[in-house]
Amino acid sequence: MNTPAWLGRALRSRRAGTERGVVAALCPDLAPTLAVTSESFDDDGPIPLRHAGRGVGDNVSPALAWSDAPEGTAQLLLVMEDPDVPLLRPVVHCLALFDADAVGVGEGGLPGYHGPRALAGHGPHVYGFHVFAVDRPLDVTHGGPQRYSDIVRRAARHVIARGVLFGTQER
Repeated sequence: MNTPAWLGRALRSRRAGTERGVVAALCPDLAPTLAVTSESFDDDGPIPLRHAGRGVGDNVSPALAWSDAPEGTAQLLLVMEDPDVPLLRPVVHCLALFDADAVGVGEGGLPGYHGPRALAGHGPHVYGFHVFAVDRPLDVTHGGPQRYSDIVRRAARHVIARGVLFGTQER
């Protein structure tokens, strides 16, 4: 269902904000030290429609790369979120776990990816592709679906490095 642009314009001043986002939950005082890049779009640049969500684009996850994780990393966590939604909390579009030695993922390689679908008329949305190096394994369901709340609870106080790539979308 497409939401009418008049609703987006009416909610323009409402944003979830980063105060309830993944960085605030995991490591609010830790500055980014991992470099995160994409061959699909530039940092702070528009996310191509190929990577936008169903009904807007092709819903293909972008290629992402990041610098080597520091010594002591047990696992990497990637969270894509939209803090600009007019809700109480940012919307998580993707959650993925990687081995500690991973340095990226190819286009289309993020399982469970739900691409950006900014509310029409709401203005620009900034999507964060956050990579966290954690010092303990986060797998909580042994290969099954990962719940965001379980992962965040297990990762809290265990992030030893982080990085982020921002992309934008507006409809």
